[in-house]
Amino acid sequence: PLSVTRVPSRLTVRVWNGNRFSDLGRAVPLKTGDELRVEAEYPAELHTTMLWIDAEGTVRELAVGKPNAVLPRLLYPVAGQAVPLEGRSGTQLILLCGNPNQPVSLEQIQGRLQDVRNWPVLPPASILRHDSTGLQIENFSRGLGQPRDKPDPESEVVSRFRKLQSDLGPHCVILSAIAASQQ
Repeated sequence: PLSVTRVPSRLTVRVWNGNRFSDLGRAVPLKTGDELRVEAEYPAELHTTMLWIDAEGTVRELAVGKPNAVLPRLLYPVAGQAVPLEGRSGTQLILLCGNPNQPVSLEQIQGRLQDVRNWPVLPPASILRHDSTGLQIENFSRGLGQPRDKPDPESEVVSRFRKLQSDLGPHCVILSAIAASQQ
């Protein structure tokens, strides 16, 4: 079996702000109707698959990359386009999976992705990001108030992502991900 390693890859979500595309961190919380573009860079020797898992658990293949590509980059949708965010609000997850031996097929991993529909909704200003440097929660708040006791959906999403990462290990030598809340 393969194990997920720290092979450099990068997954980026850009959101159309009416004039240009800006980084996801400047656009959270996402709203139904927001127009997005997803970009991924991956090691040239890998077969890669970029997937979107929505809040209902529906898995959609966005793009597939072949090994030894001249420019190992995936873009969804194609340059000059954006795709509107639709469907139920909740945590949305984008995955980039790579394998040196064979394409990562949707059929191989779809069963391991169904639990995403049960993930807690991330707070509106939070983004979970996983890449070759590790797993982190980015928070785009504006300032600090007084501490309050609250449930911790970010920790729950991190815990569930780590389980998913373990489940996908036999199929993906790289795994990059972004999860954000759709309002």
